[in-house]
Amino acid sequence: MELELAGRVVMVAASSEGIGYGIAAAAAREGARLSIASRSAEKIVAAAKALTERYDVECKGYVMDATDAAGIRSWTAATLEHFGAIDGLL
Repeated sequence: MELELAGRVVMVAASSEGIGYGIAAAAAREGARLSIASRSAEKIVAAAKALTERYDVECKGYVMDATDAAGIRSWTAATLEHFGAIDGLL
């Protein structure tokens, strides 16, 4: 299955390193606009910067704990406010 991600807004949790970062990078390669989140402020800022610079895409990093429902709602609301839409969650 092929996904058309160019210009789409995609949220990727746990994306400051490892598999989550790899998923975010794959979406960035396809031209997705990214909202990425992690518990570590330092790591998510670095990841957002790296993705933006390497793939020339818009990438906004958020601090969020995926085990906290309020944190997930806050991340979602912030993504909607910043990008105006959410097209996918990877």
